[in-house]
Amino acid sequence: MKFKMILKNKEVKNAGWLIGGRVVQMALSLIVGVLSARYLGPGNYGLISYGGAYVAFFSSLCNLGLNAVIIKDFVDNPDEQGQAIGSALLMQFVSSVLCAIISIAISFVIDKNEPLTVMVVALCSLGYDTGLDPQYHQSQ
Repeated sequence: MKFKMILKNKEVKNAGWLIGGRVVQMALSLIVGVLSARYLGPGNYGLISYGGAYVAFFSSLCNLGLNAVIIKDFVDNPDEQGQAIGSALLMQFVSSVLCAIISIAISFVIDKNEPLTVMVVALCSLGYDTGLDPQYHQSQ
């Protein structure tokens, strides 16, 4: 009887959807990763993984630790959310551009004689996160 009441709880349902969504996302990532590796082969998949490693390394610099700060600001000052979003988007966009330039420059210095590698790193650096949508919804 108590188990049915727990399942009807709004928070339990929400947590179930969040966990289920994360499991589905991880399973799809695994499937896409395996199929990509098989299709591209070791050399090309390694090249893309190399570019992705640059993105992963510099992505911590891109968000500048703003995620927790912006959520707190959304909750504390709900009437000033527009100004906070604008400021945070501008800061994250500028830091993303700077991180892309830095990662391309480092790749250019390290891989001087391999323009394909530099180009893959440049294309992968387009994926730096500049969105605040999850932080906005998390604050609600």
